Amino acid sequence: MSPRKNAMVVAMENDPNTTEQTRADSWLTIPNVLCAIRFFGAWGMVVLAALDRPSLVVGLFLFLTATDWIDGKLAILLNQRSKIGPKLDTVADVTMYGCLLVATIMLYGSRLQSEAVLIV
Repeated sequence: MSPRKNAMVVAMENDPNTTEQTRADSWLTIPNVLCAIRFFGAWGMVVLAALDRPSLVVGLFLFLTATDWIDGKLAILLNQRSKIGPKLDTVADVTMYGCLLVATIMLYGSRLQSEAVLIV
């Protein structure tokens, strides 16, 4: 047994009544919690942009991006794949990148507007 597994996973693996279907129906898993953190943390980028804190926006974005990578790895490593997980991950990703776009426009909108001619 791997030392990386949490107590809930170990209990589920040792329980003869627990099946793969039971694990797939569980929504409260570490990867799903990371997705929820990414979803709600994304809105923090907008708040930090409104407070004119660009370095904190970048730092929060890097942290949230790391959770995106880690949650997928943990789902496989801890055998915590769920039916809702991929959907929650997609919603969290779209929210994160959408909030990043809004935060960037809030922080650098005038510069982007003057360079829009060059972009198009």
